[in-house]
Amino acid sequence: MINIIFTGLISVESRFRKSVKSLEVLKKQRIIDQIILSTWIGELDKYEDLRKYLIKNDIKIIESTPPTNCKGSILFQMKALHKGLDHVNDKELMVLKTRPDLYLSNNYLLGIIKIDLNINDDNVSVFEKKVWVPWFEVTKPFYLADECIYSTFNDMRKLVNYDMIYDSYYRIDSGVSHIRRFIDPFIENYPILQKYLKYLSTTAHGTVNRFEVLDEFMENEDYWKFIYLYYYIVKNYFYIGVNNTESIEFRKWSESTIALPKELKEVFKKEYSWDDKLGHIYSENNEWLEEIYEIIIKNVKEIKYRNFTFKVNEAKLADLHKFALAQGNKSAEISVKNKIKQSIKRFFKLIFKA
Repeated sequence: MINIIFTGLISVESRFRKSVKSLEVLKKQRIIDQIILSTWIGELDKYEDLRKYLIKNDIKIIESTPPTNCKGSILFQMKALHKGLDHVNDKELMVLKTRPDLYLSNNYLLGIIKIDLNINDDNVSVFEKKVWVPWFEVTKPFYLADECIYSTFNDMRKLVNYDMIYDSYYRIDSGVSHIRRFIDPFIENYPILQKYLKYLSTTAHGTVNRFEVLDEFMENEDYWKFIYLYYYIVKNYFYIGVNNTESIEFRKWSESTIALPKELKEVFKKEYSWDDKLGHIYSENNEWLEEIYEIIIKNVKEIKYRNFTFKVNEAKLADLHKFALAQGNKSAEISVKNKIKQSIKRFFKLIFKA
């Protein structure tokens, strides 16, 4: 049996009801123990009869006060999951963390449950078992999917942190909520990752200069050291996707069918981004990861011999960081100017129509 925790806002009521109806089938089959909704006080009251529907279907409802004085949604995500975990009865069961606005078919969920998540790496023990996620961003370390996560109870606990260093010290741009969640359990065992956060976590994703920045990163040998370490960790401590034909109902990228080539540096090209304006390159296939990893372990001595105390040229990395910041700022300025131009055009159109 497993437990299900829905976290956050309802957002798409029809999709949430669809999920509950589907999961109740598995609950009757004793595949699921608890179904928990961890949300905010007042959220359910926005939807007519939804509370009654959830109570009727034996959904445990946890309503909390939202976090205050915080930027973005990350502390909301952390607290909602934290509160949900607090109400799990059997902590020996695996946990699926998901969202009310995301739908997994029962076949997809059963596919996740059947995956062998045992860890074979004897180097360190960060997790009890591999953590399942639907995708990972191949060019930016620790940018893994967090819309749904499947793990042991204790490992899920490790994916909750309120450390503000990720917001107040490092300059992480796109994916900060993902990166802080997944990198935090590994910092103690791999302290070199602090250098990655300091110098290479600004990547200009979502800007017109994204691939210009990525091209510069690819010219730096230390960037590749972090990529190789990232792939080592993902391969040994995570499992990516499910080997079936069904997809997750969530965002546009959830339906991506882009097949990545088997040559790593070839993958880091605009043509493999699901949206070249945003610049994300996703892998949703664990078999692809396994094949790429076999190539890496044969050719990269740091990974082959598990030498994770490599040195980096901080001066060069600092220059890369400045370049990425500048490109991101330049893109932001262009975006603001374009918005101003569009506003002026709309203004004059209204005047002429009048």
